[in-house]
Amino acid sequence: EGVGDYALKLAERLGSDHETETIFAAAEPSSVSRVGNFAVLAPLDATVERACANCRGIVLHYVNYGYHKRGLPGRLPSCLRRLREVSHGRLVTIFHELYASSAPWRSAFWLQRWHKSIARKIVRISDARVVSREVMRDLLLHVEPGTAIAVPPVVSTLGDPQLPADTSVCGSPH
Repeated sequence: EGVGDYALKLAERLGSDHETETIFAAAEPSSVSRVGNFAVLAPLDATVERACANCRGIVLHYVNYGYHKRGLPGRLPSCLRRLREVSHGRLVTIFHELYASSAPWRSAFWLQRWHKSIARKIVRISDARVVSREVMRDLLLHVEPGTAIAVPPVVSTLGDPQLPADTSVCGSPH
């Protein structure tokens, strides 16, 4: 999945650059497993709270449908508040998804108000907010106007392109 790959690449980079252990907390219950510096714990509960005690930071990859089948992870903001209380790090939220929209005969249309409300709560709890595209930034600003939001370059598993030295950019030579 895209969000899982993105989270793993970020965790690998943090681990190699800063010797950081990463704990993944997922929405669905699973057993604890370890792979190198990565621990997988689920769901967001007291186990994760204990693991995050005194951690240097929390990165939330927010996909509302990833935390609840109808996109309504109503308990997530209170879980994040508890994690903030036990940790000493900052909360950085990467918004991969905010809310769904659809025709009035679909549930997403009627649930959008609650999707936005939960996203707004998470925006307010977060110390930093990140989105992958300008359009996502605009949607998030609609949910919570005046919020500082970063739009960094998209992480790629392909690496940077290697251009020949004589290649011109935008029609002009280097």
